[in-house]
Amino acid sequence: MKRNIPYGIAGYEELVRENAYFVDKTMYIEKLERVKNPEQDLSVRQI
Repeated sequence: MKRNIPYGIAGYEELVRENAYFVDKTMYIEKLERVKNPEQDLSVRQI
């Protein structure tokens, strides 16, 4: 069965129900908080 990489799912129960992967983005939090507008800042893509 194919699994999806979730977007916007915060609860573990929903991850299981949707058969999605858990992607730990902890190491990116600090950099993402410094970005004023992530949709326009292309440096976010270099994470």
